[in-house]
Amino acid sequence: MISTDKAVDPINTMGASKYLAERLTISANNHQKNNGTAFAVVRFGNVLNSRGSIIPIFMHQIASGSSLTITDPEMTRFVLTIPQSVNLVIKAGMMAKGMEIFILKMPVLKIIDLAKVMLKKIAPKFGYKEEEHPIEIIGKRVGEKLYEELMTEQESAFAYENEEMFIVYPPHIYDTKNNHQFTPPDGFTSVPIGEFSSFTARCIDEKEIEQYFIELKL
Repeated sequence: MISTDKAVDPINTMGASKYLAERLTISANNHQKNNGTAFAVVRFGNVLNSRGSIIPIFMHQIASGSSLTITDPEMTRFVLTIPQSVNLVIKAGMMAKGMEIFILKMPVLKIIDLAKVMLKKIAPKFGYKEEEHPIEIIGKRVGEKLYEELMTEQESAFAYENEEMFIVYPPHIYDTKNNHQFTPPDGFTSVPIGEFSSFTARCIDEKEIEQYFIELKL
């Protein structure tokens, strides 16, 4: 199942529905008929330049000569590219034994920094100068977080990591059928207790964001 960071400590209906979907997917391992199917979860952050994401929205605002709207200058988000998201799904499918949550160690950016880079790199392509597009702060919307989490402090007690990703195993209460002793793949070690949050993680700077624009060919 493909989930998102909104399932972690949800504050709106969409996040709560994703959280419930994760729980149902994990518990499905207790109800499958020993046919070898492994049910696992992959948690995404914000997939850069995907349909409905912030880059196409900013692109439309720039092309139309509008201001770029930001809900809060302190807002941060986890990001990954489309190829990274595809690779995570493939790797998770190869590694999954059932009940895991796979989380890529993805970078964090400030939305306002992304807007600044887009004005610098994209506005001239539409015949505008960077300063012709003000950044407008419109206020945080209902049900919107300033920061996102990909793993809670409670989940970290059941998590393992390597350089690329986390694997969160469920508390044994979810494994009512097989009484698993979860064994992480080779190269994974236990995670220090603590949440994986866009509030505490280092934000990439504008030069690092520009590198993503090169990769995305924008």
